[in-house]
Amino acid sequence: MNTLKATTVTLVLALVMCAPALANPAVGTNPFLPSDGSAGNIYIPMQLSTSGILGDVRPDSKQVGLASDSVVLSGLGDLAGGWVDLELAFDITADRAPDFFPLLGGTFQLTFRDLDFLEAGTSAFSFSEWVEISYLLNPGDANSVGNTVRIDGSNYTNYIFNPDPSNPTPATNGRTLQYEIDMKGDLGLGDAELAELSQDNTFGLMLRFGTELEHLRVANNPVRNTSESISSNDFVLNVAPEPTTLVMLAMGSLALLRRRVG
Repeated sequence: MNTLKATTVTLVLALVMCAPALANPAVGTNPFLPSDGSAGNIYIPMQLSTSGILGDVRPDSKQVGLASDSVVLSGLGDLAGGWVDLELAFDITADRAPDFFPLLGGTFQLTFRDLDFLEAGTSAFSFSEWVEISYLLNPGDANSVGNTVRIDGSNYTNYIFNPDPSNPTPATNGRTLQYEIDMKGDLGLGDAELAELSQDNTFGLMLRFGTELEHLRVANNPVRNTSESISSNDFVLNVAPEPTTLVMLAMGSLALLRRRVG
């Protein structure tokens, strides 16, 4: 193999192997999260009457997920729980070069701070938290497409990004952990959905954060929730361009190389 052909092969392999790194990550946004990427606070409701979409008005005139609420647990084994929907809008037009379309797929990297997938609590009550993730073809869509991925204490280790082999089941209480969701393998997106994304450049991601509580005492016990720290930078899409596009880029680089050699 001569030097020029060897350079061609090296360029093609390097571009294909580095596919995800070539595209800038796209960050999800929500009007109730700080636009500068700093962390904001949301509350996961503790009862159905205060649950709903982040920012909607509750029956007590406060906003869902933006104000604390409480519940009174009465009787041994009494259960309670609630949820809040956080919709993220992605616009990848400004984040990626158009030469990288159509998409082959991609992964979402999600950072959760102190999201208690594993059961925690006190001598009076126990609680755990969970999140459900759905894909929306367009921001604001009422219905999702593909699969809804639920992460909770039973499966959170399946989604940890770069897991530590020496600590296969890390604690979640008071910890910041990063998780990874695959667009195809986990969310079940097909070629049609990826083709539409390649044309529109926008989509939505719905995250439903929920909590479940169980009372461990006989006497009544009031419980108030605390805030969760969340930033728009916690939700990132890393896209993988189509391999043929990468080969074209390699051929372009080769043409430039030939001109310089000649």
